[in-house]
Amino acid sequence: MFKRLLILVACVLIARSPVFAQTLADRVPEDAILYVGWSGANSMPAAYQQSKFKAFVEATNFRAFAEQAIPAALNTLAAKGDRDAKEFVEVLRTLLAPMWKYPTAIYLGVDMNGQEPMPKAAVICRADKDVLAMQQKLDALLAQAGQAPFPIKTAVQDDLLVLAIGYEDGAAALAGGTGAKALGASTTFANAMAKVGADPVFTFYLDGDNLLRAIDEGIAKNNDPQAMEMWPKVREASGLGGLRRAIFTSGFDGTDWSDRLYVEAPAPRKGLLSVMDAAPLPDEVFKVVPVTATAVAAGSFDPAKFLTDVRTALGEVEPRAQQMMDQGLGAVQMYVGRNLIKDILEPLGEHWVTYLDPTIAGYGFGGMVIVNKLDDATKAQQGINAVTLAINNTLAGQLAREGVTVAIRRVKVGDVNVDYVAVPLISPAWTIKDGYLYVGLYPQVVASAARRAGATGGKSILDNAEFVAMRKRLGVEHASGFAFADLRASVPQTYQTLLLLSRGLVGLTELAGAQPIELVLPPLEDLAPHLAPASAASWSDEQGFYSKSVTPFPGSTLLSGQVNGGAALIAAPVVLAAVALPATARAKMSAQQVRCLSNGRQLGMAVHMYAAEHKGELPADLSGLTKYLGGGRGPQAVGLFTCAEGPDRHAPLAADATDEQFADWVKQNSDWEYLGSAGLKMPKIKQPMSKVMLAETRPHNNGRTINLVFFDGHAESVPAPRAQQLVAETKQALAQLKAAP
Repeated sequence: MFKRLLILVACVLIARSPVFAQTLADRVPEDAILYVGWSGANSMPAAYQQSKFKAFVEATNFRAFAEQAIPAALNTLAAKGDRDAKEFVEVLRTLLAPMWKYPTAIYLGVDMNGQEPMPKAAVICRADKDVLAMQQKLDALLAQAGQAPFPIKTAVQDDLLVLAIGYEDGAAALAGGTGAKALGASTTFANAMAKVGADPVFTFYLDGDNLLRAIDEGIAKNNDPQAMEMWPKVREASGLGGLRRAIFTSGFDGTDWSDRLYVEAPAPRKGLLSVMDAAPLPDEVFKVVPVTATAVAAGSFDPAKFLTDVRTALGEVEPRAQQMMDQGLGAVQMYVGRNLIKDILEPLGEHWVTYLDPTIAGYGFGGMVIVNKLDDATKAQQGINAVTLAINNTLAGQLAREGVTVAIRRVKVGDVNVDYVAVPLISPAWTIKDGYLYVGLYPQVVASAARRAGATGGKSILDNAEFVAMRKRLGVEHASGFAFADLRASVPQTYQTLLLLSRGLVGLTELAGAQPIELVLPPLEDLAPHLAPASAASWSDEQGFYSKSVTPFPGSTLLSGQVNGGAALIAAPVVLAAVALPATARAKMSAQQVRCLSNGRQLGMAVHMYAAEHKGELPADLSGLTKYLGGGRGPQAVGLFTCAEGPDRHAPLAADATDEQFADWVKQNSDWEYLGSAGLKMPKIKQPMSKVMLAETRPHNNGRTINLVFFDGHAESVPAPRAQQLVAETKQALAQLKAAP
């Protein structure tokens, strides 16, 4: 987003000449690691004249703001500032302004021939008639700055100004002619450009081969045994060894603007680069998005595979790092009672979609919906319940002592059960319906999205004509990521924010002494005609990763309030942190005590699941929970009931035990006292966070503490006298509740 805003602001010094200028790749050395090329605002291609970009700029007052207000503000700052401020402002005026106007290239390389690596970089600007004046100003500034740790020189060759770093002769920074071979003449660069289209306005190019070669040579030159041993492992385990080059371009696509990306990383890819191998999006992913959605983004990401790949990479680099990760995963499993990768992340599907629909929640970010097509809905529900109760335990167990009540609750909206975090301002919520996980910032939004999926007269976003047209225009048959925004429909929700931002920028320049520039942003009715749908797609093949977007003009998606597929990924670390932090806090407990507490939490979750399927009624005893324990009547389930010293001290249970035999075994061997009973209903229990559902019959810490599970789902280890008091109070309250008519 920032990048597009930067391009938008930069382009306001808009074209007066239709002649297209090269981005000087023919003067950049082939061994450059990084190259950035900008065609210059005064040398826009002819396509600019018929573009929506030109129409938009002419409807705004951005040009006056850039050409008058900003220079005036810089002059004022230079006059009022100290020496450093004046020099900084002078550099901006001397170099950056012409760079935006004229074709400019920036490159970065490394010279490994000396005792120490030396940067080899340059700014090359085709400054035309201003070239000599610019050189004089730069030379004066360099003289004032004093001695640098490496050479900084200027040179002029024809109409080119060169500011060279690491060269004794500034002209030596130029390739072509009698100099080094040029990047523009390189076959690999030409092949990369062919992947993203010709004649871009802006180009960013990274040569992965040159980068890795420089790192290899630098480590060898430094002769550090540890680095020489570790770097090859890091390079291969991370997959960076397979990165050849990456190129990003921006330019015109008919009357629109297009960004394109190509990352050359041939298959087979490993490590971080394996993320590129995302599966294509099936159409069914979009069928849950209503036809009335104004912004939608979908992507493919498998969090379980990603964590597994990270673990494997760590093991290849440093086995101790893998062990530390395993310990962290073990702490999460001990706290949640489920294996993070196998039980919580693997049931999630790899396809995610997020959207905004004003008919579901009005306009604004608060109406965002994230949907995941689950691989295993039943197992996912169990995993989410485990995470929910773990977090609930932390909230209730810790905040209650401070007199604060925060909990994860459940509400039924129509036929949809929605869980949500009961906190002020927003209430993050989720539900599972028909094999899909729905997540939003409010339970109302989640319920509406779950009920509306595919129910808008049987129509989805796949029936939206503009959505279909943009998919066809991008021409990607097997996209692993796709985004769409109807800017004309969404601009009313963001226009006031843009007014605030534009007025803030103008106000700052006025405070700095610039003359007022009114109406930098045009009235909404003048802005709307220049908008159109925006879309983007990403995909991969045997050669690498690609993406392409089409928008009316650079920065236009700022008008959409558009969400992106990464929102689902942002949520994952938040959930993991919420689970992992409490686990760390409980490290002071004995491992046995924590394991027993985790087991109790799982039994409590099973009671909740039973009640949810029986109209709120509690089970008669714990033996009826087999269905909800994941492991059936196997060792995992047996261990939940007998955690204090392990199941071996109890009578064994046959693998083919009947329901009746299992029930008898639980009654005779369980280390948990269950305070509920048949005939009681969960919703009728008042103050569930202080009412005990399960009490462990074998205390810990030499009898000083007892593990308790409460009816609101949280579990904690309580001093024995207080635990006994809570159990007695709960028994009395439940007896009164059962006796009540």
